[in-house]
Amino acid sequence: MDMLRRKLYFIRGCIAMIALCSLLTACTNNAGEEQLAPTESPTVSPMPTLSPEEIEAAFDPDNPAYNELIIFEPSKSEVHELQKDKKLTFTLTKKVLKPAEEMHYFITNSTKDELRFGDDFTLEKSVDGVWHRAGYKMMMFNSIGYMVSTGGSFEGVIPLTRELPEGAYRLVKEVSLEDAPKQEKIALISGDFQIE
Repeated sequence: MDMLRRKLYFIRGCIAMIALCSLLTACTNNAGEEQLAPTESPTVSPMPTLSPEEIEAAFDPDNPAYNELIIFEPSKSEVHELQKDKKLTFTLTKKVLKPAEEMHYFITNSTKDELRFGDDFTLEKSVDGVWHRAGYKMMMFNSIGYMVSTGGSFEGVIPLTRELPEGAYRLVKEVSLEDAPKQEKIALISGDFQIE
């Protein structure tokens, strides 16, 4: 019984650390940026602050909130010059997916520098023709880094483990080039895809 209690405390501690890291990442990503005023649309929410009970519930597939997609502020993502010039590409293998199907993608690097990125991504949903950041109360990613050398490509898989509602979506992946000043982050934007 004592061992089970220790395991439970360990799991709760891990969940709390993940939630804290998610919150810090969200705060860091928005540091120095002007905060957007909440919109009047009922479908748009600010970044959520979760209680420990909500964090535990967010990992429970039997909880109705587990699959609830939250729509955040409008996206600030813009296509980078390197992507416009096709020196960096981010392509999806399918344009139409079922609600919980795997997403396969390719990233190619035609720059003179090594490209670096992780498993994380940002999901965006089109709402009335405007791209908005979207996500679930809890989204987790493997903490792993990838490198693509000059002239190389990378094939990745994004398991869409939760059922997305029907609509138009796109993915945004932050990458950096080895010799970029201060490891500048570049947002690669995929083409849009439909969930039907």
